Amino acid sequence: SILPNLSTLNLQYASTKILGSGGNRNSSMTYDRNKIGMKLSDTDSLRKTIASSSTLSSLIITNSQINDDAIRLLVNGLSTSDISTLIHIDVSHNQITTNGVRLLTKKFLDTEEDINSSNTTPVLSSLDVSDNRIHAEGGRAIGRILRHNTTLLSLNLRLNRLEDEGGRMIMEGLRENGTLRHLNLSSNALGSQFASALASVLEYGTCQLSSIDLSSNCLCEEDLSIVGMAMKENHTLVCLDVRMNGDLSSVAGNSSAPDIKANLQKEIDDTLHRNELALMRNA
Repeated sequence: SILPNLSTLNLQYASTKILGSGGNRNSSMTYDRNKIGMKLSDTDSLRKTIASSSTLSSLIITNSQINDDAIRLLVNGLSTSDISTLIHIDVSHNQITTNGVRLLTKKFLDTEEDINSSNTTPVLSSLDVSDNRIHAEGGRAIGRILRHNTTLLSLNLRLNRLEDEGGRMIMEGLRENGTLRHLNLSSNALGSQFASALASVLEYGTCQLSSIDLSSNCLCEEDLSIVGMAMKENHTLVCLDVRMNGDLSSVAGNSSAPDIKANLQKEIDDTLHRNELALMRNA
């Protein structure tokens, strides 16, 4: 290997400055956005680099217009032994859709192995696919993998398009997951179906989540109340961000909406504080 000690590879295939003729920044310049970003030839070179490294632990490729074809070329060209040291992947701010995230999770997070298999089990503990184009079916794929995964500690899906159904299916997978600690689902248009599924996970599931970001979704006061009640049966969650959700003041005939919002937030904060104190005492 030409990089025998490589541990972190951080790439960005993007133009940060467009110059006009003569290098003048203020001059106009016509360019094709599709020509800026990671090409399939770049992906193939990257695959070879990963395969030749026995020490790579962190792979970061952001804002590079990576699409599903690039993901397919990358994952299909790597064996399980090629990724045996990879614990962190960040492919945020790209163009990955449901098909791409299905390939990613199958390759890097599927730890359900045949007992007779000699394949090396993936060890990925952190995955960031925020700001992509992942829809509800992507949530189904992620939920299916989470049922059996025993390595992932942090999952960031912020700024995708999961909506209620996709969020609900992720929660169904988490009912059987006792590993994940940090989950970011901010800005995914999550609503009542998701809230009910999350409440079920918090109250009856085996999950060990300590932080959840649900900011900028479509959760109303009833949804937050359901989640708040379920949290009373949970003893691991110490951080829950529910800012910028449904506008409580728009509830018809509800002149006390601000007070309801404040009370809900206080109940949530009290439960989080209770859990935090308990964890500190047991540390």
